[in-house]
Amino acid sequence: IIREEDLIILQTLEEVQRQYIDEKKKLFKVISFENYKVAIIFADKHSSILGNVICDENEDIDICAIINLDRESVSLRCKKGKADCSEIAKRYNGGGHKEASGFTLNKEIKETILKLIF
Repeated sequence: IIREEDLIILQTLEEVQRQYIDEKKKLFKVISFENYKVAIIFADKHSSILGNVICDENEDIDICAIINLDRESVSLRCKKGKADCSEIAKRYNGGGHKEASGFTLNKEIKETILKLIF
């Protein structure tokens, strides 16, 4: 049984998450990587939802790369059939499946990302 207080807490948490996603999804930068259009965004939470929203709302994006500097990780998301995120993640000693994968940042990868963005 869910109490009314619990529902209020859940609704509040969902609203905070929605606001975070709405603000972050405006901040991505698109780069070309191999034959893909990749949205790069820095985010410290809600990476799965954020990546999915960016891919869903931007038809021209093939992959979304969510970079979490605190955790030193990159999460990759894509729409079905657009790319194979797991193949990209494997190249950087990561893993996952076709639509959602990730890998750990190291110094070389950080430098590469910075060069691509700036």
